[in-house]
Amino acid sequence: MTDLYAYTTAKSVVGWRRHQYDIVRVTGRDRFDLLHRMTTNNVVSLNTSSSTHVGLGIRNVFLTEKARIIDVCTMLAREEEILLILSAGMAANIIAWLDAYTFIEDFRTDDITVQYVPFLVFGAQAVSFIEELAKVPLDRMRVASWLNATVEYSLQKIEHIILVQQPPLCTSCFLLLVPAEHAAVCEKMLQTIDSIAAVGDDVFEVLRIEAGWGKHGAEWTSERNPLEAGLIGLVDFTKGCYIGQEVIARLDTYNKVKMRCMGLRADTPIHLNMRLVDTSDAKHEPENIGIVTSTAYSPELQQYIALGYVRSQFANPGVRVLARSIDDNATEQYSEIEIVALPFLV
Repeated sequence: MTDLYAYTTAKSVVGWRRHQYDIVRVTGRDRFDLLHRMTTNNVVSLNTSSSTHVGLGIRNVFLTEKARIIDVCTMLAREEEILLILSAGMAANIIAWLDAYTFIEDFRTDDITVQYVPFLVFGAQAVSFIEELAKVPLDRMRVASWLNATVEYSLQKIEHIILVQQPPLCTSCFLLLVPAEHAAVCEKMLQTIDSIAAVGDDVFEVLRIEAGWGKHGAEWTSERNPLEAGLIGLVDFTKGCYIGQEVIARLDTYNKVKMRCMGLRADTPIHLNMRLVDTSDAKHEPENIGIVTSTAYSPELQQYIALGYVRSQFANPGVRVLARSIDDNATEQYSEIEIVALPFLV
């Protein structure tokens, strides 16, 4: 059951949570070039000094040779290193993948997940909240940009935090990578601020789906490519060769993207892994045209909402399809679902 206080506070003021990410440090003089060849976005563009106090970063996708998603990550270019912020549990996979393509390059990876504790801070007043805590202006921040921050509140001081802007969630969202030795102090500090709310997994799942955030293991899987997953903004079509590039170029050039990640909404419950079907041809059995990958109930929309993959010819806002389920008596049931553009709510 949704914690309405946490939900509404995150929407109108600020919500926060300890989150789960893996973090890999990449060093060596060839780090930009090798990561550039291994991912969809322009890593070489990070190999320049910033003219402001804000550091450079990008969101990026690791792909297999067949252009299937391994993980979606954020890359932060720091003075002598690049930090990869990965989905929880993915550090070993990504390190092994990079090692397989490292030959004579000066390139090293280290799993430093245990050195930081990630906190997400988000909400309508997140910008002013962070500016007050860290005493830094955020007007030059963009998604994936970062800065070094010191947080102070009620005689508590936490240094060496890496503050990273995230895609919109409840208007604004920031990731705080807090040194592990200061995590308990940071959590206690946030707990003492009465005007903000701790957000648990259930509420965060609702907010994530409303914002159209994909998740590893749900929308981001080895069955999907970034064009299907709505990650075209993380693909640089001018950068040249990278792992999976030929497949991506072919899908884009010949308009061969078969499925699209879309929003789904209904007045009745939507269940995980429900099959979406087309029943327009009465002479044939209903045809599967999609699948539900994440579900929630939105208190603000007062509807059941979901993320899912829909065959491209049906993936248009306003299209109505049927979802098929089987009840306890092994009887097929159908419910109507409307396809919507993402995000549902920012």
